[in-house]
This record gives sequence, C-alpha cells and structure tokens, in this order.
Amino acid sequence: MHDPAKNLDIYAICQLIERVGKITLRHFSSRSYQVFTKKDNSPVTEADLEASRELASGLKALSPHLIIDEESVDLAALNPKELPENFWLLDPIDGTRDFIAGTGDYTVNVALIHSYYPIAGFIYAPYHRDLFYAIRGKGAYHQHNSGKWQSIQARSADSKQLTILVNRSAIERAIQSLRLSFPDCKIVRMGSSLKYCRLAQGCADLYVRYGPTHEWDTAAAQIILEEAGGALTNHKGTRVSYRKDGLRNESLMARGDPKLKISYPPDAK
Repeated sequence: MHDPAKNLDIYAICQLIERVGKITLRHFSSRSYQVFTKKDNSPVTEADLEASRELASGLKALSPHLIIDEESVDLAALNPKELPENFWLLDPIDGTRDFIAGTGDYTVNVALIHSYYPIAGFIYAPYHRDLFYAIRGKGAYHQHNSGKWQSIQARSADSKQLTILVNRSAIERAIQSLRLSFPDCKIVRMGSSLKYCRLAQGCADLYVRYGPTHEWDTAAAQIILEEAGGALTNHKGTRVSYRKDGLRNESLMARGDPKLKISYPPDAK
C-alpha cells in the first residue's frame, strides 16, 4: 500500500514554515499591518495573506498534492467529498486574534490529509521559536530555537492535579464547568494550536473547545497529539475526521491521556 507521507521532504517543509514564520514575525514586530474583515466576520491581516502566498508557493514546489488554504479557499463552492484522496490543509496564521492582540500565541499549521485523517503535520510557533512535526507511525518531535530535535510524549493524567488549557477568549461559564469536574485543576489561557502541542509535550493534560472550529485549525495538531500518545475527539468521543461539510468541526476535546474521563455539559454540544 502506497504511503503518501513516505517521501515527504521533512527538512524542506520545516525550513519552509520557519521562513513563513519569519514573515509573520516581521509584521508582528512592526505592528503596522492592516487588518481586514472576512465574510464570516473573522479578522485577517496583511501578515496572513503574505504568509499564505509564501506557504502555498513553497509547498507547490515540494509536493504534487492539492492545497486547501484558509485564506484562499471558497468554502461555498467547495465539495469536500470531491477532494482527492490526498491534499494539504494549511492555516498560515492560526490564532490571528492572538497575533493582533500581541500575545505571540499564534502558529503556522501545515497538514497532509489522506482519506479522512491527517497523516503528517507541521506546526511552527514563530514568537516562541518552537517547531513541531509528526508523521503517522513515526512519532512526534519538537525543536526549540533551531536546537536538537527531541521526541515528545504526552503524559499520564492525574485527575487531582490537572493542567487544563483554555482559549484566551474562553467564557467564565465554560471555565466553571471545568472546575466542577476537576476542582483542583490549574487553568491556563493559551491561543492557537500551541495548546495541542503543549499537550503533546506533556506540559498539560486537557483542552476542551466549546463551539466550532475549521479543519485547518486542528489537522496538523491532531497528528502531532496522536503520535505523542494523545487523542482529539468530538463531544461524542469519536476521533475527529476530515472532509466534513464546510470543513467544519463542532465541539472538541483534546487529551494528553486518552483514558482521562470528562463529559461535556449539555449546553456545550
């Protein structure tokens, strides 16, 4: 059986997303970029658009697969069921609101989808200088500040000493719901797919997402988390799959330890 991830040039892809990351950092540092509003009322910046062009151009030179990019895809015209078996799913800046707010919690996300699941994922956090990648069946890896690559592994959960990650915009009701389930937990606010990477590194235990995301927000993060021993499921406990209508996810639960038990409150579904 042909493995479309087998011949990926991992080094070249990592170089590419680091180059794209430098583009975003230039804008991030200058604070002089323009901000626009997309049709769905979400923000997009000049940095998103420049990163999108560089990322797509670079990936086309490295791989024959179709590219679906958050900043160029027309979701209204897209039929996910007609996509080829293998395609790239890109988010040039995941966490645009954090980018605009100046927190530094934003990432460059690149994932290769095979059939209905990600089989390769690359995430770069330019501000933190953290680079992650995973290939199906090959484990997950992290490099900090261009140093040595290290294999990463999610940790076993202790329900009495959990670190739970939430979005910076998480509402108090959602946080209180988590505290009811785990009264002694530590809550840490964090942006972008960096949350999933911290789970994969064994730095935290749980992230619950109330409300929708798009598939490009989670694809690269999912394979990295899974290869580190974690799990990403929907509110029904089913592994997150791809090619859904509108490339849209509903509520999600990311766990470093798949055995960790937690239920969604009824109004979070």
